[in-house]
Amino acid sequence: MKSAWFQWNKDEDLKLGYELRCDAGNAIPTPDSANAAPTPKPTLAKTTTTPTTAAPKPTTSYTGGSCKPYLSVKRGLNSLGIQLNWTTCKNDDFQFYKVIRSTTNPNLTYPSTPALVTSSNRTFGSYWDKNLALGQTYYYRICVVERLNQVGCGNVAKMAN
Repeated sequence: MKSAWFQWNKDEDLKLGYELRCDAGNAIPTPDSANAAPTPKPTLAKTTTTPTTAAPKPTTSYTGGSCKPYLSVKRGLNSLGIQLNWTTCKNDDFQFYKVIRSTTNPNLTYPSTPALVTSSNRTFGSYWDKNLALGQTYYYRICVVERLNQVGCGNVAKMAN
């Protein structure tokens, strides 16, 4: 049985265009793409044991995660985006990376700040953020969701585009 937090997290990722699918027991995120055929969204059948109320949203970031990636950022050529690179998690409890971004909050946390990118690939250690406004300052942070839904977040990196 999955926790209410896990279901809420999955629903939030779906709102952002990410769907987690199982492939030989490993969750793989598949971002929606204009060039790819749409992936069918899963449907949930209601049963008498399924709660009818929405799962409560967590209001604070969990701090129990032991993996806290170190993040560095650099500007792309001709200000065409920001390159993010981080140390990868070697922890056996690893489940997901959550790349979070804000233009206003230098103290961003997950799940308070929605994920820009989600990946269950443990070796995923970089992201190129191209959807940016010129002259805008961005704050980034990499958080790791571990088993038991513990979240560990690394340093905050700041970059003006």
